[in-house]
Amino acid sequence: MRNRKEGLSILRVFGLQHSHSGEIKQGADCGRKQDCVAIAYTTLAVLPEVPPSPCPAHILGGPQDCTALIGDRIVLEALFAGHPDPIVKWMRAGRVISETTNKTMKTTKGQSVLVLTDITADDSGKYTVEVTNEHGGDVASASVAVEGPPDPPGGRPSVSQGDDRVAVAWCGPPYDGGCMLTGFRYKFRVRAENTHGKSEPSLPSDEILISTSDN
Repeated sequence: MRNRKEGLSILRVFGLQHSHSGEIKQGADCGRKQDCVAIAYTTLAVLPEVPPSPCPAHILGGPQDCTALIGDRIVLEALFAGHPDPIVKWMRAGRVISETTNKTMKTTKGQSVLVLTDITADDSGKYTVEVTNEHGGDVASASVAVEGPPDPPGGRPSVSQGDDRVAVAWCGPPYDGGCMLTGFRYKFRVRAENTHGKSEPSLPSDEILISTSDN
C-alpha cells in the first residue's frame, strides 16, 4: 500500500514473507521535464522468525510477608518468567488454593496475583506460589499474619472464698487475636440479700485493668 503526501512517499507492506525480500526501486519525476527523474534504491530483507530459546520457569519477584487486621484485604503478587509460559499454582499449607468468594487469582504473562478479602484468623499462615514448565520450576513463599481482638476467656471463672476475701481465677482466651495479650478487664456488681430474697444487682463498678505484667 502506498501513501503519498507532499514531498513524501510511503510504501507499506503487510503480511511479509520471505518472497518479499529483494531490491526496492523508487522513482520520482520533476514535473513536466521528461529528463528530470530521481531514483532511489533500497533492499528489503525478510528474515525467518526466531523462536524464543527454551528457559526454565523461574520467579523474578515473590510475595512479601504481611500483617493485616481481621476483615482487611491482602494482595500477594509474584513476577515470573520462562519459556514455554509457566503454569502457576498458589498453595497454603501444601494444598492448592481454589477460588472462593474471598479468594481470587489473576495470572497474566509474567505476573500472578492472589487477593484475599474479608480475611479471618483462619487465613493466616504460609502462602506459596509455584511456577513450572517442561524445563524446570521455582517456588517462593510469604507469611500472612492476621490480628484482631481476642476471644473471650475460656470456660467459667473459678471463685474461691475466704473469711474476708474472694479470689477469682480464669483461663485465657482460645484465640489471642494473633498477638500477645496485654491484660484483662473486669467489673463488679453487688446484690443485697435478706430473708425474703435477693435484690436486683447494683450498677457496675468502674472497670478494673489487670495487665499481664502484674501476674
